[in-house]
Amino acid sequence: MANHLAKGERLLPVDEGAQNQSFSDFRVELLEAVKAKDADFLLEITHPKVSFGGRGGSIEEFKQYWRIDSANSQLWKELETILKLGSTFRPKKHESEPNGKTFVVPYLLESFPAERLRHGNAVVASNEVTLRAKPNVCSEKVATLGYHIVRTDLDQSVMTDRGQTSEMMPFTQRYAWFKVVTTAGQEGYVEAQYIRSPMDYHAFFNNESGKWLMTALVAHS
Repeated sequence: MANHLAKGERLLPVDEGAQNQSFSDFRVELLEAVKAKDADFLLEITHPKVSFGGRGGSIEEFKQYWRIDSANSQLWKELETILKLGSTFRPKKHESEPNGKTFVVPYLLESFPAERLRHGNAVVASNEVTLRAKPNVCSEKVATLGYHIVRTDLDQSVMTDRGQTSEMMPFTQRYAWFKVVTTAGQEGYVEAQYIRSPMDYHAFFNNESGKWLMTALVAHS
């Protein structure tokens, strides 16, 4: 049984938003609303021209796209996940972007090494995750992973048996187990719930006239 921490590059959590009291307080309130599936609160803090689904749109289109009136909407799960995964401050890069602070959640998008920012690379976004020899919880333990950057081998990964997938579902959620290789070359299988791609959903928050608004919620397939 191997419990040693695997070698290889890691991307430890960053939470720059925690240093901004206004954003930090807002995030706590938003997370509570998300857990309660409070659609009214969410719509109140969503920008009228929010970007989503590869496009911009109205609040009404956003509601329909995510079916937020349903308690089973995937939106609630996605937001709860990303709001707990740290954040980074994004400086203004273009004249068309809003003035003031922009925070991106989770931290992965802005922090991921540029040379590894391509399809197939991801992070084991948790501590003490078991790397196994086979895609089975009873399989031999190879090593322990914690925020390691890994390359996913989709051909050898195991897809979920949930049947149909939707356009809203990023590729990491279409699998039950991922075959992964660390940057040091160690390989094995990891339960898909621990894998997060920088291409998965991320949200942008801007402070406009003293009020935090979600200006984008996007993923790249």
